[in-house]
Amino acid sequence: MDEYIKREDALKIMKDAWMLHPSGDDAMQEAIDCISLLPAADVVERKIGKWEHDESNWENRFICSACGHKIFEKPTNYCPSCGAVMVWYERRADDV
Repeated sequence: MDEYIKREDALKIMKDAWMLHPSGDDAMQEAIDCISLLPAADVVERKIGKWEHDESNWENRFICSACGHKIFEKPTNYCPSCGAVMVWYERRADDV
C-alpha cells in the first residue's frame, strides 16, 4: 500500500537539514528541486461509517452513519451514496 506525504512537509525537512549541514549545498538544492517537481498524488480521504438500524420496525432498514443514506436491503461493505467503508462490529458477551 502506498504512503503519501505532504510536499511542503518534505521540503521543510530538507531545508531544516540544509541549515544544519550547509556543506552539501548543491546536493541539498537538487533534492529540494526534485521534490518540488514531483507530481501531486490524487488522494481522497477515506470515509468510515457503520450501518445503523433506523427507528422503524422494519428489520432490513439501515442508515449510513456517515451521510444518513437509507437502504432497504441487506447491508453492504460500503455506502452506495457517499462511498464510506462500513465497519462491522460484533457485540461480545463482555461488552457493556
